[in-house]
Amino acid sequence: MDEKRKVTAMPKYGSNTPPQQLISAADLQRIASYLDRGRHYRNLSMGDLDAQLVTAYRRWRNAAFNFEGPEHVDTDDTVAEYALREAPPPVSILNAEIDGLTSKVAQRVVGVSDTQRQEITDQLIAELAKLIRLPN
Repeated sequence: MDEKRKVTAMPKYGSNTPPQQLISAADLQRIASYLDRGRHYRNLSMGDLDAQLVTAYRRWRNAAFNFEGPEHVDTDDTVAEYALREAPPPVSILNAEIDGLTSKVAQRVVGVSDTQRQEITDQLIAELAKLIRLPN
């Protein structure tokens, strides 16, 4: 059964808007790219979109979180659809996928330089942050 989720309007932006409520230029680019590709998740119910979110992150994790591959585009597209619906992605349903990503990061950082470790960490944080940032 499709779970009803409260959808709130996008906040009005002004000088007192908290930074976490602002949509970054990168987020806007992701949304524009998704729209250019045809907004293929438009007709999914919220329940189906939630399932797509889990599937997309699982595929991305299994692809060793390649930031340039089709698996990453799929995660971006899924999150962009939530943003267009003005609904926050249900991050709580990604616990297993986030644990899997964390485990893969731990495996990847063994034997790498501090600089490389920081780059990997920064990329992962940026990826997970977009889930929290769009929209608030």
